[in-house]
Amino acid sequence: MAWGATVLGLVLLVLLIVFIAQNQVTVPLRYFGLDGTVNLGLALLVAAVAGGFVVAAVGGARILQLRAQARGAGRKTRRPR
Repeated sequence: MAWGATVLGLVLLVLLIVFIAQNQVTVPLRYFGLDGTVNLGLALLVAAVAGGFVVAAVGGARILQLRAQARGAGRKTRRPR
């Protein structure tokens, strides 16, 4: 199973490298008053990684919330000895 995941990850990495290599057009970028130019492939990659971090942060916060809720429910249902 681990080898399959490794091979799949390598295939996706190669496809990502090909995508970036084929999108070398320089585009203007403006972000909170900063101006500059960047390659389109790199800009899309950074945007995707940033989106992944946002999703991971929201998911982690939700997991912590559910764990706290489960701990609270577990304390209420236990009988004293």
